[in-house]
Amino acid sequence: MTMVCFFPWAKISEPLVFGSFHLAPFSHALTGGEIPAELKDPIGAVLEAYGFRRDVDRRSVPVLRHERTTFTADLSDDEVAEYFEFRTRLTFATLAARQFFGHRYCNSDNLRLVIQGFTPERAGGALITTRRRDGAQRIIAPRGSL
Repeated sequence: MTMVCFFPWAKISEPLVFGSFHLAPFSHALTGGEIPAELKDPIGAVLEAYGFRRDVDRRSVPVLRHERTTFTADLSDDEVAEYFEFRTRLTFATLAARQFFGHRYCNSDNLRLVIQGFTPERAGGALITTRRRDGAQRIIAPRGSL
């Protein structure tokens, strides 16, 4: 299954490299050929599902890959764990560098990592799981209802 790893509520303007992890704006990865052109619409549909509560600039959404994989690779459980460990380090560094008493608020949710599997013909919609004191809440946002 094709997977895409991205930070839906963050944005970057140019590719960044952190050790063995590469972040690139979705539009840059697409125009650079790192994401196949036939996956533009399916990945766009996946990204659309994350814009129903917050405004999302899909061109600037950072997509993530490890140097040994592609932006649309099928990841193993160990690789997924490695991606989330990277997200923890990136979030810590970002929050440590933020400026207080300004007009731009930032918390760890701004750097929520989503790893979503999809098939190109059925892309769109999202299952969003939110932690709660009594467990978790799952919300399904099907394609076309947003």
